Amino acid sequence: MNRIAHFLTVFALCAIVFLCQMDNFLVAPLLTDIAISFSRDYSGMALLITVYSFCSSVSALMSGPMLDRFGQKRVLLLFIICFALANIGCASAESYFVILVWRALSGIAAGPLMAGVMAYVGEHVPY
Repeated sequence: MNRIAHFLTVFALCAIVFLCQMDNFLVAPLLTDIAISFSRDYSGMALLITVYSFCSSVSALMSGPMLDRFGQKRVLLLFIICFALANIGCASAESYFVILVWRALSGIAAGPLMAGVMAYVGEHVPY
């Protein structure tokens, strides 16, 4: 792999990790606005962060065999698409339950992304 392709690969992997982590923490300052727009009390809004983190953790644990069987590149591409679609669903949600489901799906997609990036770096990036 030449230097430019190596740089672009590492940059794309860093972007994936950044987006997954940003999606986890970006919601916290917006919880009051989300509560107001869905006419909900503030106490239930923290569930939006918890469901993402929980689903991401569980799916990351279960993604190892899938990464080994189908390859890191294929799994990363599949879950990048799923992650993008789930976040579009979050942005267009009309109710609290719908955004909660989309946040769970976004977390399910983020887990294999984080695990896949770590596996890809471990195998392909020289140190």
